[in-house]
Order: sequence, then structure tokens, then C-alpha cells
Amino acid sequence: MEIPKFIITMDGYLRFGMVSKYKDLLIEDDQSIGGGYYQFDWSSSRLLLDRASYDFGRPSWHLLDTLNVPEAYRGLRIVYVYNDDFHEDYNVSDVKPCLLRLKALYSPLSSCFVSCFIP
Repeated sequence: MEIPKFIITMDGYLRFGMVSKYKDLLIEDDQSIGGGYYQFDWSSSRLLLDRASYDFGRPSWHLLDTLNVPEAYRGLRIVYVYNDDFHEDYNVSDVKPCLLRLKALYSPLSSCFVSCFIP
């Protein structure tokens, strides 16, 4: 069963798609530094990221200088929701500079859309 999942790579790329396994979002030599699930909240223009990847755990936001996001999602506020009683929601868009020089491309290897850098 395919579920909306995301990962963050060591190089700072946000990759997400409808996949059954998180590793399907990895390309070649990518290393994941966490992931979880995503949903779009169109009414408030937000991309909500939450929970933890079974394979890679919660995203390690502190390891990133910038987050590379597909250009198609310009204007969306990216928020990581911890869903626990200890952490407040982490506004990724406010803390990490988001580069929007990316294009969402279809990956035949993982049958999902992934973000790829376009110089």
C-alpha cells in the first residue's frame, strides 16, 4: 500500500511521494537523515510534515544549512509537527532557508515524484 511519505537527505533535499517504503525515495548515493509522513493543508497554504520514518527516524533538522524544496511548492509554509507533549511545531520555512531552484521529476525507479536540483 502506498502512503504519502517524505525524507530529508544529507544534501538537504526534501523528497516526498506516494510510496510503500521510505527507501524508495532515495536516489543512488543518497543518505537519509530522517523522514515521516506529509499532507497538504491548502486552506492555510502549508505543507505539514509529521511523525518519524520507521527506517530513518525523525528528521535531523540541525544537520541542514538549507532545505532544497521543489519550485512547485513556492509559497507553502513548511511545518514539522512533532505530535507530542514536549515539542512545539517546527516551522522549517522560518528557520531554514528554502531553496526553490528545484523541479519535481518523476522517478521510474521509485514510481514517485522526487525533487532534483536544476542549476
